[in-house]
Amino acid sequence: MAEKSVHASKELTLATTRWCPYTCFDERKEFGIVGIYIEKILSSHNIHLSVVSYPWSRALRLVQSKEVDGLLTATPAEAPDLLFSDSPIGSYQMCFYTVNSSSLRFDKSIDFGNNLLAVVQDYGYGEPLDSYIKKNKFITSISGSNVTDRLISLLIKGRVDVIVTDKLVVDYKIANHSIDANTIKRAGCLLENDFYLALRSTRENENLLEKINQELIQPENINYFKQLKVDISKE
Repeated sequence: MAEKSVHASKELTLATTRWCPYTCFDERKEFGIVGIYIEKILSSHNIHLSVVSYPWSRALRLVQSKEVDGLLTATPAEAPDLLFSDSPIGSYQMCFYTVNSSSLRFDKSIDFGNNLLAVVQDYGYGEPLDSYIKKNKFITSISGSNVTDRLISLLIKGRVDVIVTDKLVVDYKIANHSIDANTIKRAGCLLENDFYLALRSTRENENLLEKINQELIQPENINYFKQLKVDISKE
């Protein structure tokens, strides 16, 4: 596929996965708070944002095969060959969840022993969990669509002992009654990690990132993103 100049076409196509409220794909939420935020930033430079949603492993492959321009949200550990914005778009916090009847807790240690942990394939959870996942065998890795719902289903059905997923994602699902708060509980969290916008390494994208970097540090844009998180959490 020929290289595409984002400035010539005035369009940037970014891949992501369903990770609501960060990235959503339904009529009510458009494509989530990150999509809304980046759309605003790009529109000020007369660039149209197109966001496509895929299972995360496929989203990574689409960037590698040059079928999209980059990733709407990513960490350097997930896609080290891409160009990343200097400033993060926002942050996420991965937490461990168990069924309500479980006594498992993971405060300072993430040694799960013989307890089966479920994760999403190719996700970057941050250290020390990423290293733990690579070297331990009591791990169930899933891929495909609706991964958060599937992780929770595995947990409730007793097929795994622990799952790890983002705190805001679970809180959002509980607030919207797509998860029964009485079935699962938080059993500890990792430190917050930043996520970034990532583009394929081209000269055009380097130039575009310079503009995005300037936008991401503007106080009005930072405050706008914070307000988006507040507003969507109330809905």
